[in-house]
Formats: sequence, C-alpha cells, structure tokens
Amino acid sequence: MEKEEANYNLIDWWKKVVFKNYANFNGRARRAEYWYFTLGNFILLIPFYALAVIGAINNSIILSLLGSAANGLFAFAILIPSLAVIVRRLHDINKSGWNYFIVLIRSLVPLFCWYGFLLMETGSLTNMEMIQKMQFQQNLTLNKSRLSIEQCI
Repeated sequence: MEKEEANYNLIDWWKKVVFKNYANFNGRARRAEYWYFTLGNFILLIPFYALAVIGAINNSIILSLLGSAANGLFAFAILIPSLAVIVRRLHDINKSGWNYFIVLIRSLVPLFCWYGFLLMETGSLTNMEMIQKMQFQQNLTLNKSRLSIEQCI
C-alpha cells in the first residue's frame, strides 16, 4: 500500500524523484518534491565533503581522493533526476523547461572564455606572440594577393 503524497517525508520525496521519476521531464513537480529532493541531496553529500576535507587537513591523499570520488559519483548519479525535477518544477510555475537550459548554457559561456584566456596566458603563445603571428599571416596573404595581381597584369 502506497502513502498519499500529503503523508510523504523527506525520504519518500527523494525516492519518488530518483526511482519513480528518474528521467521524467513531463508533468509538474510540487514545491515539496523539489525542496525535499534538494535537501536530501545536501544531507547525502555532507559525509563525502567531510571525508574529502578531513583527508585534505590530514594530508591524506587517499582519504581526500576517496571523498572527492564518492562526491563526484553521487553527483553524476543524480544529475538526470536533478535536471528532471527542475524542469518539472518549472512546468509547475508555468515556465518552459528550456528556460533552465538557456540559463545553464549562458552561465557556462564565461567559464569557457576564462579557460581560453587561461590557456592563452599559460600556453605556448603569449598575447604578443599571438598578435605577431596573426600580423605575419595577414602580411603573407597580402603579399600573395599582390603577386597574383601582378601576374595578371
């Protein structure tokens, strides 16, 4: 016999999102479903974070890696249910689920820009070398076009 949603507790809401609606992007998610799922994830991630921090404080690479790996695996495992419950919550407030992905993509653009600048600064080409290389390539194309014009005359 299954409980009514009015009698659900934290664990019931979390299980509903993860097991019953794993990749269900259709329909609506109540406020309680979304927030209890988020709270459950936060509570489940605390031991993994603690393990990683304790390992870092004690200079234990194995303990730190174990905590970080467990944290990463758990985060990867709940990625699809998290996206699904966010989209269903947006449906509940009469918004399209694509709104979240637009915001997600828009927030990732600065990270890619930062990564590009980081590669430019630490890579084999510095800014000045990159500019000089571009100017050299422009001069080569300009000289080639002049040669081809002179050949036509």
